[in-house]
Amino acid sequence: MQTFDQSIFSLYSHGLVTLEEALRWASNVDEFKLKVQGISTTADTSRDQMASTIFGNPSGKPAKGAAPEITRFGK
Repeated sequence: MQTFDQSIFSLYSHGLVTLEEALRWASNVDEFKLKVQGISTTADTSRDQMASTIFGNPSGKPAKGAAPEITRFGK
């Protein structure tokens, strides 16, 4: 599971939305800007650690180069 801002960041990092569009929809603009600069917040670190504990993925992040999974409800 990921937060709304993490989903927006994934779309931005894969070039599917512009930075301006991502910032427009981000729920925490300042935190999003830090993430774009490569700075992880304490919340990100805690979330990654929790995900690695629950799901057994040491990095807590998707495989590098993996396209974001875009799904629709009712599929």
